[in-house]
Amino acid sequence: MLTMRPSRHVASTLADERAARAGRRRHPAARFRRVGLVGRSGLVGLVLVGLLAGCAGPADGREIAEDETSRLAEQLADNFGYVRWPGKAEWLAAEAPLPDTRGEHWDAQIDFLDWSGELVAPGDVVTLVVRITVTVDEFRPDTFGGRGQTAGSAGRCFRYHLPLYAQAEYDEIDCPADATPRQPTPAPSLPDDARDRVATVLAEATPQSLDAQVRAAFPEPYVTVDTTVHEGTLVVAVGVPRERDCVVAIRTPDGEIGYPSFDRDWLWPGELGCTTNLYTSPPL
Repeated sequence: MLTMRPSRHVASTLADERAARAGRRRHPAARFRRVGLVGRSGLVGLVLVGLLAGCAGPADGREIAEDETSRLAEQLADNFGYVRWPGKAEWLAAEAPLPDTRGEHWDAQIDFLDWSGELVAPGDVVTLVVRITVTVDEFRPDTFGGRGQTAGSAGRCFRYHLPLYAQAEYDEIDCPADATPRQPTPAPSLPDDARDRVATVLAEATPQSLDAQVRAAFPEPYVTVDTTVHEGTLVVAVGVPRERDCVVAIRTPDGEIGYPSFDRDWLWPGELGCTTNLYTSPPL
């Protein structure tokens, strides 16, 4: 015949009842002795888990490198963000807001392989081809239970689409064979002697010759020129709009040459820009 054994909880309760009938109380420690054994078993399990984690082996350096290239590619697109300045693709490459290329036990190299297009009007798009290479260093932790990593590297290429007055986008492409990194040239700025050139013109110009003389003094095709005569005062504005670089100068009727100040926020696209209006009719 099968004999059913009572569970531990039931056995403990029966033992308490027998002890009560015998006129004695069972020591409380007896009830929890089993629980203590279970607690110690759980502690041993936690220790084993820690040991197994330490024995799992180092993280794969190549996988880490792949993850970092993806993160850097996305961050670069986020940094480009909303494209608001016109200009050549090469200029945008030179001014690219690159993400941080150094991390804990890894570093990265971001190279521009190609670019094309120019932003002049809404709807224009430039493209930039970028290669991101991440190198992961081997790392061995000096503390028990820490996890190291193997050395590894990954190189991937991405094409960025930068539309004027819209959000930057990108997609991954196959890296061009034998591609050589190119060094983009930044957008030009006003010549260092721009003020001196303007002062020379204003010192001798007449209202009739002013515009022609200023344009002759600034033959650079990327420099904008605007002139006017306002209540007998000769007014000149020369600048490079996409760089928000602008010089405004005047010659009063008594011959005094000056450089009026203005809020540089008025140079943003959609505002006054680098024009004589910065002096003649500034925003209130």
